[in-house]
Amino acid sequence: MEQCSFCKIEKLENDFYMYSNHHMTRGRVQKGYVCKRCSDMTYGDKWYPL
Repeated sequence: MEQCSFCKIEKLENDFYMYSNHHMTRGRVQKGYVCKRCSDMTYGDKWYPL
């Protein structure tokens, strides 16, 4: 189970709304997960066309 980066609630990896991969030195990859509630509060819930 993974934790939300903001609220620290543990959920299954497939239940998260968004995630990020950060490539660290020496080939290590660090993943960060954000749940839907925290994503809506932090980044907003409106989608804009690209």
